[in-house]
Amino acid sequence: IKRGYSQHILPQLESEGKKYDFIYIDASHQSDDTFVDAYWAHKMLNVGSLIIFDDYGWSDPTNTHINHSPKVGIDVFYNCYQDKYNMIMRGYQVALVKK
Repeated sequence: IKRGYSQHILPQLESEGKKYDFIYIDASHQSDDTFVDAYWAHKMLNVGSLIIFDDYGWSDPTNTHINHSPKVGIDVFYNCYQDKYNMIMRGYQVALVKK
């Protein structure tokens, strides 16, 4: 178990050569945080493995700023890496399989 912020822990895990078959991202509701988590998760995800993003459909009606929703970070990640993933689900959550 590692405690701390994902933007510190994920690069550490990647530098240790960790690889995973399943990664579930459910943390910050900020789009930039979500993109950074996805970037590091991508580096550690094995081919043929699954990454799921929670809260794709989440929004806060009291704060509609573009960065105050995970959706934008997930969309940017997928647009950058869509040649490396098959999207198998998009609803409140998004599920991708690494090619």
